[in-house]
Amino acid sequence: MVQFRILTLLALLSCGFRVHAVTRYVRETAFGAADGSSWANAVAGTNLQAAINLSAPGDQVWVAAGTYRPTATLNRAIAFAMRNGVEIYGSFQATENLLSERSLANGPTSILSGEIGVAGIADNSYHVIANAAGLSNTAVLDGFVIRDANDDRTPTTTAGLGGGIYNAGNFSSNFCSPQIRNCVIIHNRASFGGGIFNSGFNGGNSSPLIANCIIANNTATIGGGGIDNFGLGGTASPTLHNCLIADNVAESRAGGMYCWGGNGGNASPVVLNCTFANNQTLNLLPGPPGGGGGIVADIENSPAGSFSGNANPVFRNTIFWGNTTAATGPQFFLIGSATFTATYSDIDLTGQAPPHVISGPGTGNLNIDPLFVNAASGSGLDNFWMTADDGYGLQAGSMCINSGDNSGTTTTDLKQQPRIVSGTVDMGPYEATAVMSVEETNLRGEADGHRNRLHWSRHMASNNARFTIQRSDDGFDFAPIGTHEVTTQQAEPFHAQFLDLHPTQPIQYYRLQQVERDGRILVSEVIEVYNPLAAQYQAYPNPSAGCIRILGFSGDERIEVYDLQGDFVLGFPPSSPFLDISHLPRGVYFLRIMRDVHTQVLKITKL
Repeated sequence: MVQFRILTLLALLSCGFRVHAVTRYVRETAFGAADGSSWANAVAGTNLQAAINLSAPGDQVWVAAGTYRPTATLNRAIAFAMRNGVEIYGSFQATENLLSERSLANGPTSILSGEIGVAGIADNSYHVIANAAGLSNTAVLDGFVIRDANDDRTPTTTAGLGGGIYNAGNFSSNFCSPQIRNCVIIHNRASFGGGIFNSGFNGGNSSPLIANCIIANNTATIGGGGIDNFGLGGTASPTLHNCLIADNVAESRAGGMYCWGGNGGNASPVVLNCTFANNQTLNLLPGPPGGGGGIVADIENSPAGSFSGNANPVFRNTIFWGNTTAATGPQFFLIGSATFTATYSDIDLTGQAPPHVISGPGTGNLNIDPLFVNAASGSGLDNFWMTADDGYGLQAGSMCINSGDNSGTTTTDLKQQPRIVSGTVDMGPYEATAVMSVEETNLRGEADGHRNRLHWSRHMASNNARFTIQRSDDGFDFAPIGTHEVTTQQAEPFHAQFLDLHPTQPIQYYRLQQVERDGRILVSEVIEVYNPLAAQYQAYPNPSAGCIRILGFSGDERIEVYDLQGDFVLGFPPSSPFLDISHLPRGVYFLRIMRDVHTQVLKITKL
């Protein structure tokens, strides 16, 4: 039946007919008819690329949380590939009916991994994603972690390039410019462009949109640890919005981003509200001196010796801090007549000597410590990127807050929160929020049967527009569960309450997000509510060295186990309340118990 449906759809498309837009559902394990028509009939993760290939322009592919690999074989050359007109969305809980129901409150949870062989990078996929020429911006990838690729081949114009994502727009009249959104691109390796390689070589064009992305901890054994824009004789000029490029390493040039526009080419990215931080250039290779811990802009021709073309990146509302090199230009390094234009940005100019200086007037620029929350822990205590405790957010006293230029900014920041909070956008990808005091909100809560009741009050509400009630299972990652609108008549002190009908565990954390009429957003301090009747499930015994029983189990649940890094470990079908974890390494794990539209998370310890 599945084969018949696929053949029928292919026949209709080949005859020029366009059926209505289709959503295809993918989970790690196949369900039901496995034809991708619903979550209950989801395609297996091993057929993710087949689901993409089957899709036509206007279709969407929805991918549930879990880990997906480009091949079940040891063929390192196999990679995922995007498709024109097809939007690929990840990080679903496999209960959503609308795209708007998908939550990224815990960052992306669908992992595309190049770890196809034994542990370690030696036999990993060359690329996680390899996009061929002819790909336009109608191709969308949104909500994934892209990791663990290793293109260790000797570099050529088509090899050794772009571990995480390789966009092959190279050679005459070719193009490859997809949209990459809400993705975390980490722990990839290649000769050039450890995280992303955009190739517009020799008459081609690769200028993707990269928005709300983390590009971190990638390695280039030559140049472009995070991103390499290869516009030699062509064009490679991506647009970056709300991105963090941090902790990437290159051995020769450009720990963060390499822009090469020689041979009459063009590598001039436009960068808005991004941060380049703690990227390194090690300068371990012989040959011309390297440099540019943050970025390199280069218009040298190949073979070397003359200069032509353009490498003129433009930065606005962007932070360059903590990047290092053993050579020249810790934040940025210019070759030939390349330029570096920055406005309303915070740039450490220590060690930046001519010609490695800012072009133009530098309107609105700062040269002061941005006061990151904790740059030593980029993903924060929860070890999930794009959440409230990310280390590259801004402390309350940062001069980067309310110091940007609003023109052209997006509606949300890297954490999916409003991009402009207090009238003027912040520098960098994270928008800071103010914190209300306990006295201002008087937020409190108590158990009410199986439910939790919250109360709060305000002394003056004349500037209040609404409150959003947010809940968390761990006190770090909060998701909205309701709103309270404030009427224009409430100019005097007032009291409000909210009833949480479905607490997910005995201890819940709550906070208020207050939206002011002038656009400011304030966040209350966190309170804890204990309600023993709210516990639908319990794990016993916990800790355990072998078998755990889920108390409250009815047989309709699906249970998934994740490690502290958020990686999927194993899943249990809805047949038994007993979980054998004896084969797992010692440590802390999270059980995600799903029934209907409800999900509860339990923390367990394997002895």
